[in-house]
Amino acid sequence: MTKKLICLLLAAVMLITVTACGTVKQDSKAETETYYNYDLSGFFKLGKYKDIKVTAFDTEPTDEEIEEMMQSYMDSDSFFKVVDRAAKKEDRVTIDYVGKLDGEAFENGSAEDAQIILGDSGYIDGFDDAIVGMKKGETKDANLTFPEDYSNPNLKGQDTVFTITLKEVEEAVPSELTDKFLAEYSDRFDTVDELRDYCKDTIKSRKESQLSYQNNQACLEAIRETSEYLGDLPKADLDRNLSSITEQIQNMFMQYLMYGYFDGTIEEFIKASTGKDCEKADDYFKEASISQTKDELILASIAKAEKISVTDEEYKELTGKYKDYGSESEEAFVEDNGGEAYLKWYLLQNKVLDFILENVTFVDKDGNEVDYPAPTEVPDAE
Repeated sequence: MTKKLICLLLAAVMLITVTACGTVKQDSKAETETYYNYDLSGFFKLGKYKDIKVTAFDTEPTDEEIEEMMQSYMDSDSFFKVVDRAAKKEDRVTIDYVGKLDGEAFENGSAEDAQIILGDSGYIDGFDDAIVGMKKGETKDANLTFPEDYSNPNLKGQDTVFTITLKEVEEAVPSELTDKFLAEYSDRFDTVDELRDYCKDTIKSRKESQLSYQNNQACLEAIRETSEYLGDLPKADLDRNLSSITEQIQNMFMQYLMYGYFDGTIEEFIKASTGKDCEKADDYFKEASISQTKDELILASIAKAEKISVTDEEYKELTGKYKDYGSESEEAFVEDNGGEAYLKWYLLQNKVLDFILENVTFVDKDGNEVDYPAPTEVPDAE
């Protein structure tokens, strides 16, 4: 999958993983005192939270969204044609190679029918350059050196010989959004209508995965507009959210880098994921932690006002699902997820969100009343 298409799908993941109220996974050293244990009056004055109108999140893709995704597919460097000439930079080549140390092939240093883009393969310095100028059927030895900071300690700084056989050379073809072009060059779509249907279904699926989160956020935003923050937010909660959000985004960023789904900076990753300009990742982490803390103050204040609490049965039901979350025991699940106080806070947030949803009126973009489109559920374990 290309970088541009990955960017279109990242937002849904970020919404659920990073900022959604109710994410279970938490540092085991998280602050155990939660909002409902102390007086909130010095931080926050709750506004109107019942009998308010909220615009429901629309899961239908717009024409603009569909066209944008179609164009992203066409703009991605996905279209190539076979050429009979020497390889050059930006060509896609198919190769076999064997890497050797002191004449012996080393582990994970060989491949057959590997496809790379010359100049953007991610292999060690000099590998791509060695292929430039080769023709189909040629074999050559490339004398290269692994960098001193290479991830495999057994290869750091080692001199190696890669025996490379070039099997095919392809050059990029300028894309055209036509049936003829897709039928000839796309390995996924034969017609423009097929591409359009795919983009529409993909966007709709992504939006449906965001439905509960987006409606929850719309409710919180409406409540936030009539609420008042009285000064500094509680530092312990800000610090906890800052640590959690920073760790989650950084871990996701590293995974996308590791699997080759993204090759930019973390700031570019955040922009691709959220649609927000990001000059410094740390500034985004702080902004997100402030936003999440404000929303949590709303939920905690409503819980106090409406005397909403978590029962022992509800808590045991959650911890009883420890296997679904990859834990070996209930005790390990509790310890790995911030302790009993945090897990009860997690459950409380979801109960308060359910209460909010039962007491607001959802309308469509034209102001017509609509049924609430989806229930709020405790998120499934990843």
